[in-house]
Amino acid sequence: MRFFHLLFLLSLLVLISGASAAGVEEGEIMAEQKTEFPEMVGMSGEEAKAQLESQFPSFQIDIVPWDAMLTMDYREDRIRVKVDDNGQVKKAPRVG
Repeated sequence: MRFFHLLFLLSLLVLISGASAAGVEEGEIMAEQKTEFPEMVGMSGEEAKAQLESQFPSFQIDIVPWDAMLTMDYREDRIRVKVDDNGQVKKAPRVG
């Protein structure tokens, strides 16, 4: 009997957590959305930023030197555009 109560509570917890994850809040990315942009390598950082801002208006888009020391935190509402000394995108921008 105790096993069935535990199983019921576990099922209820899974159901509740699935329901809250079903809605996408501002800044969240759904698994189906693109998270990396290799086609932007070689274009100017400003041009890449403008394109990303038009696709993801609620995201924070940062242009940073490709070899800069950055925080390692993962943010689903941020894309960093890493550029070389000439301002050209050196690494594919990606969410995080």
